[in-house]
Amino acid sequence: MSCTNIDGDLAPFCLPTSDAQVTAGEQLFVSWDPDFFGDPSTLVQIQADFSPSSGEGKSTGENAFSSNALRAATGSYGWDIRQSVLGNGTDSVNAQLYIAVVSTDGSTQNRTTGPLIKVVSPTAPSSDSNGGVNIVAIIVPVVVGVLILAAIGGYLCAKRRDPGWSLKGMFGLGKTRTPKSALPVAGTREVQMTDMSMGKPQDGRNVFREEIRRQEEARI
Repeated sequence: MSCTNIDGDLAPFCLPTSDAQVTAGEQLFVSWDPDFFGDPSTLVQIQADFSPSSGEGKSTGENAFSSNALRAATGSYGWDIRQSVLGNGTDSVNAQLYIAVVSTDGSTQNRTTGPLIKVVSPTAPSSDSNGGVNIVAIIVPVVVGVLILAAIGGYLCAKRRDPGWSLKGMFGLGKTRTPKSALPVAGTREVQMTDMSMGKPQDGRNVFREEIRRQEEARI
C-alpha cells in the first residue's frame, strides 16, 4: 500500500504522523511515496533511533532499529515494536524514524529523516485519560437545553390556544375561595340568632328566648 508525498512535509513518509504514540509490543504501520526514489526497484530500509522522552540522559533499552531491505515500490512496512526498546523502569522513549537507501554492498546511504514518535509502555497511562474529550460534559448541557426549549415551546403553544391558561391553574395554585353556599344567607334563622345574640337585654327581658319562642310559634 503506497501513498503520495513526494515533496511535502516529512517526504516521502505518509504515516505515521509526527508526535504519534504507539505502545511497545504493538505494530506500527509505516508508509511512504515510492516515486520519491525514482526507480521502484530501489532497496530501502526503515530505521529508528531511540532517546528518552524526557530529553535527558540515555535510554537503557535498545538505541536503534533497522528493518530488512525492502523494495521502494512496496510503499509500506509493519514494524513490530518490541518491549526491549524500553529500558528498565522507563515508561516511554522517543523514536526518530528514517528511511535510507540500501546499496549493493548492504550499506545504507541517503538517510532521510521522518516523523518523531513516542513509544510507551503498555502500563503507561493513555494520553486520552487526560486529554480526551469528556462526552458526558457535552451531552448533559445539550439535553438540558433541549428540555428547556421544549418546555418554553409548550408554554407558548398553550397560551396561544387559551390566553387565560396559566401554570397556576395547571397545578391548582389559584386562590381558594369560600363557596357561596357556605356563607350565611340573610333572613335565615342563623342570621337572626346571630343578630339577636349580639343584642343587649331590654327591660330585664330575655330577648333571645322570646325570639326563639316567637319563631317556633310562627312555624306552628
